[in-house]
This record gives sequence, C-alpha cells and structure tokens, in this order.
Amino acid sequence: MRDIIEKSFYRSFKETLGINLQECSDLIERGFTSEIHIDGDRRFSIYIVFERGLLVEASNIMLFDDNPDEETIIDLGKELTNIVVGLSKVVASDENIRYNISTPTFLGDRVFDREYNSALGFICNDKRCSAYICSINRA
Repeated sequence: MRDIIEKSFYRSFKETLGINLQECSDLIERGFTSEIHIDGDRRFSIYIVFERGLLVEASNIMLFDDNPDEETIIDLGKELTNIVVGLSKVVASDENIRYNISTPTFLGDRVFDREYNSALGFICNDKRCSAYICSINRA
C-alpha cells in the first residue's frame, strides 16, 4: 500500500497543482489532519497531515486565494486527501488490486498520535505533508 500511496502523492500533486513534491524524511506530526479508509482484501486507514503553508499554496493555485479562511483550509485538506487516495485506486487497479475508499474526515489541526505501519514525508518549497498508513485487522 505504501508504494501505491507514494506514487499517488507525486502524481496527484503534479497533475492537480503543478507541484513537484520531494521525499522528506522529516515527518510532520502536527497539522491539518484528514483520515480516509480503504477497504478491500486488506483494510487501512490513511491519515494525511498538511502544514498550513502547503494548503495555502494549494488555495492560491486552485482557488486564486492567497489568504484562505479556516473553512477553506479544512476543505482543501479533505479534497487533497480525497484526490491522493482516489488516484491510488487507479494506480492499484493498474496492478490488479481493487478496493473501496470512504469519504475523508477532517480530524482537526492537531498532533497525529496514532500507531502506524508505514509513513511517507513530502516537501515542496519548505512546506510539508506526511501520510501515515495504518493496517486495520478484520474482526
């Protein structure tokens, strides 16, 4: 799942925002956090944490608004989460992996403090985001 999410991040930011992300080993733990669930042969929760600056940059590119209000920042965090994980379905399908995704939920401007199986960090112009991948055991 990690490779699929990583490919999806690079592609979605490039194709949607024209932003070339770079890998960053320095994960962020505090920021605008959205959660989305993946349900297929295996189940995962994906948490994406954005620094405000990256969401402001996305607002400027997508909405031509360089001073977005809090509601816009939250909506962009959810939208970018949906774009990344939605594209991951396409990437996975190319590898004959099928799954469903939930609607993203905004968890707040908070510290990410959950256990995770894998994480990815990205940076562009000193603005970062991180993705945390958590396996969910079937009951």
